[in-house]
Amino acid sequence: MIVGQAQRDLESAYETIEKLLEENELLKISKGIQLGAIARKKQIDKGRTALHDMQLYHSGELVNAALFLLTGAASYYPRTWDKGYQYDFGKKKVVEMLSDAIALLAAEIDRLDEKDSQPF
Repeated sequence: MIVGQAQRDLESAYETIEKLLEENELLKISKGIQLGAIARKKQIDKGRTALHDMQLYHSGELVNAALFLLTGAASYYPRTWDKGYQYDFGKKKVVEMLSDAIALLAAEIDRLDEKDSQPF
């Protein structure tokens, strides 16, 4: 449901990404970005798309979950999430937690972008 300039901007961004992928330049940017992208793709593959997140999250849950992973502070853990996930996150290695935090922040950006593209 993206219209006008936003649609053209998105298409331009995709063309740039495709060109960089063809040139193998995008993958050279950063190992951290790569791992975050992989973690985000896993979320999407599980159905946690921008539209899904837009319907479920309205109070900063995704950002708070990322902050929880970055700080370990239980006060950031989203109140609406199953507490079992909190313990699962705590069992991960540091690089996995950082990658998941990047993916959660990317999910929030995707959610906001999807929200902004809605006609209502």
